[in-house]
Amino acid sequence: PWFEALAKMEIARLCSVPKLNRISNEETTPLLSVNRVDRVAVPTFALEDQRLRVEVEFDLEGAGSWTGELAIFIASPEQIIEGRERGARHAAEITRIEAESRR
Repeated sequence: PWFEALAKMEIARLCSVPKLNRISNEETTPLLSVNRVDRVAVPTFALEDQRLRVEVEFDLEGAGSWTGELAIFIASPEQIIEGRERGARHAAEITRIEAESRR
């Protein structure tokens, strides 16, 4: 039950906290059309292709009640480490390029 409550809070956050869209350069929420999160359920914690199946019920803008499934990707510890290392390499490269452009 605690995980479902946590997932519901995270989905509500994605519906309400805006972030900058890198493509359009506008602030928007990732789940813009969701007015209300009515239910979140995790039928099993067994992953399928590194995805956790989550059943949801939303109230959607202009469409009303919607029930469906979300598949949430769960990265392995190795993938997380690899992603952090790649991010550090990219950051170092950006810093190097910026330093060269100031010369």
